[in-house]
Amino acid sequence: MGGEKALNIYIQFFRYRVNKGDVNQHVIITSLSQLRQFTNQNMSRRMSIPEIKNVLARFEKLGLIKIHSKALRYTEAQDLIILEIERVKDNDYYFLVDFDIINYLYNKNKFRDTTVMVYLMLNKLSNGVEGKAFMSIFNITKTLNTGTRKVLTAYGELNRAGVVATIPKKRHQGPGSRFEHLVCKRFDEIEEFKSTHKNTIDKFIERSESYKRTVTAAY
Repeated sequence: MGGEKALNIYIQFFRYRVNKGDVNQHVIITSLSQLRQFTNQNMSRRMSIPEIKNVLARFEKLGLIKIHSKALRYTEAQDLIILEIERVKDNDYYFLVDFDIINYLYNKNKFRDTTVMVYLMLNKLSNGVEGKAFMSIFNITKTLNTGTRKVLTAYGELNRAGVVATIPKKRHQGPGSRFEHLVCKRFDEIEEFKSTHKNTIDKFIERSESYKRTVTAAY
């Protein structure tokens, strides 16, 4: 689908969520032009109206959204779109989005979508007993359809932003390092998270550039 573009549009939905009193119900009232205005803040250019229509059509086909307004092929840029975000039954495709943290990553830190996608992936994977994400770089690059250096850059950026604390570990076999990640899940806990994990964050940031030269996507 074009992962970064699709994620960008999906996140923009929450700017236009209508409060219905149920935190689990997500009704969105927006337009193609409103969605478009935010698509260039983390990409090199704004998405076109046809590109946005294509993403929405794919979302609907996949059962991620249900459009209650007129069919997309008849929808002009300024027309209101009323849609509902469907509850995804397969947990493998479900990402919990704390929109305040997403805003913090996008608007304050000016991160690109790859960094936000890595954060969402680590957040999803850190729900075990230890509260850590252990997924290998190889699997992250494969899942997000991105490169090793981009993932390592994202690790560094997320540590600098104070929403992830990365712990390098020696591999059991072969040279290099593997990584464990602690993840801040709530915007109002970022400062506490930074303070608690300051030494871990500082140590990773100090060495982050060296990992780009030594880590490959082979594991």
